[in-house]
Amino acid sequence: MSSFYRDPKRKRKLFNSFYEKRLAGMIVGGSSLDEEYLSRNDHAIPAVLVNSCSYPFSISVDQSLGAQKAMTHLLELGHRQIVYVSQGTPSNTDAMQFNGYCTALREHGIVVDENMVVQERGVLLEASRPSLTCWICPSNPLPFSASTI
Repeated sequence: MSSFYRDPKRKRKLFNSFYEKRLAGMIVGGSSLDEEYLSRNDHAIPAVLVNSCSYPFSISVDQSLGAQKAMTHLLELGHRQIVYVSQGTPSNTDAMQFNGYCTALREHGIVVDENMVVQERGVLLEASRPSLTCWICPSNPLPFSASTI
């Protein structure tokens, strides 16, 4: 188990280490990988990627349906002022989860309010939206930054 921390140099170093150790295979999640690393002819390592639709051997999570179900649960609990906290940088995951957020609101007869969508980090949600009852975030670190800053 290892992490690239979105560092290309670290990624290259780790992959070289994997090749040198002749791993039998790997499951890679939460990372963008270059085809170069996965298809090296000299030491090919079988790999399954998580949420990488462009790679032929990938398993995926239905991000849109997951967000929609989470929102439906919150709406059924009575929440109506639900802020969507975006990760701030465009990503496929964020777009799919935002789609699920919007779908659930529409299914409950609620118009999507762009004032309830935050796309930058470090926003104090409670102060900026006093009617807020909860928020939904596409990424694990976001709830912490949204609630503590």
